[in-house]
Amino acid sequence: MVKYDTKSLTAKLGEINAQGWIEEHRKGNQGSAGNTLEDLLGVKENNLKLPDAGEWELKTHKYGSSALLTLFHSEPKPRNTSLVERYLVPKFGWPRKSGKGLSFRQTLTAQKYTNRGFKIDTSEDDMLKLKFKVNEITSDQDDYRNLLRERFGNYSISIDPQYQPYWELADLEIAMNRKLKNTFFVDYKERKGKNGKEFRYDKITKLTNINARNYFDLLNCGIAYIDFDARTGKNHGTKFRIKSHKFANLFDQQEVLYNRE
Repeated sequence: MVKYDTKSLTAKLGEINAQGWIEEHRKGNQGSAGNTLEDLLGVKENNLKLPDAGEWELKTHKYGSSALLTLFHSEPKPRNTSLVERYLVPKFGWPRKSGKGLSFRQTLTAQKYTNRGFKIDTSEDDMLKLKFKVNEITSDQDDYRNLLRERFGNYSISIDPQYQPYWELADLEIAMNRKLKNTFFVDYKERKGKNGKEFRYDKITKLTNINARNYFDLLNCGIAYIDFDARTGKNHGTKFRIKSHKFANLFDQQEVLYNRE
């Protein structure tokens, strides 16, 4: 495995940028653009330990794509209650299409409520909260509204304050800095060649000083998301995600190292 410092890695990325179109190395892999770049660099994982600069992530993005990129997983507090599995699913979940158990799957921003009445509340400076309003449930989800009425009976259909899901800014800062403190972000183009896909790594940007506060702003703009993915007996993890072409907006410092355009 090749070892780099910041200077040598930057130079190697410049060589790759200058090569132009490159045949994919691992045909059939969903992330073959990233895999090919790793092979060109001689690394096995997308995290790089540089002796003069600590750990760096290596992220690739296809020009024109706004697909969601998962940044990290973080379960809401209070965590000692396992509230997603033990509270949100049984209280606010809906029947799965398979007919086996309940599902609670929501992709949320702070910009607007979903058709089931959920959104993220960013009104407190240092906290994110899951917010629910029954009157925000849309008419195409009348069955869901009626289901909640049956469960809650004469009680108010609302989140119990003792089970209010939330995240603190300090927790997000720890998660972001642990996973994404420094990143080389590589924009690439793709085309069909004689022997399969070909990639051209056109723009390489060095990103530093990730800022959790920026994530709050992107949630408000409908660019960042919190994604619940749970069902009866299984929680696939709560994901913090962002539209991939806006990833750089999480960082306070952006330095374009190479750009073919």
